[in-house]
Amino acid sequence: MKWVKMLFILGALLCRPVPALAAEPVVFYVSGGTGYVVIQNEPVIELDHAYQGMSVAQRVRLIAIRLRNIYEQGDFDPAALELYRSRKAIGISYRGQLLALADPYTAYRKRVSQERLARLWMTRLTAVADRMLRPYVTVESAVGLASWYGRKFRGRRTACGEYFDENRYTAAHRSLPFGTRIRVTNLMNNRSVVVVINDRGPWIKSRLLDLSWSAAASIGIRGVVRVKMEVLALQTATQS
Repeated sequence: MKWVKMLFILGALLCRPVPALAAEPVVFYVSGGTGYVVIQNEPVIELDHAYQGMSVAQRVRLIAIRLRNIYEQGDFDPAALELYRSRKAIGISYRGQLLALADPYTAYRKRVSQERLARLWMTRLTAVADRMLRPYVTVESAVGLASWYGRKFRGRRTACGEYFDENRYTAAHRSLPFGTRIRVTNLMNNRSVVVVINDRGPWIKSRLLDLSWSAAASIGIRGVVRVKMEVLALQTATQS
């Protein structure tokens, strides 16, 4: 009888609904050799081949990271998407920064030119523009010195348990909760970037923040720079 009761309790626990995890706004995966980048359940970029020394999986992962960085800024503007051209490649850029390259093999598989493929991606990204908007309000601010850390720390665990990736827009702060979004403005040029706190630091007392390499580069930080830090929260209907 005890075993029956235990099985009943175990069955009840196993059948208990599991809370759904919050969906990532930008995801990537590889299936059947094709890599996909998806924004809010809408496929926007597909890649069929390795290119410039990167595998399909590496390519879609890097594109997804770049799109997540854009998403975190909260003000995606499709008008800032442009056709990217160099002597050896065609792709798309956003606000002057490379987003994705259209390789000749994928273009051939889709039966379009590389330029046409890149423009198709721009059209798809424009179509999901409203899903990339995140209205923020400032709840706290401070001014101090910011530095950066990069490739040397790639693959190491951050204080929150994630693996550090210098391509993501992240930052280290001594006390802000992990997952907090902050806007960092370089007071030398007034350029801003939104980053997510996922690490602890900096350990030099005079500094306020340590930014990932890509976040620092996006606002022109190469050394130690005076910045304004704004702690952000998503705007609610009552705040609009």
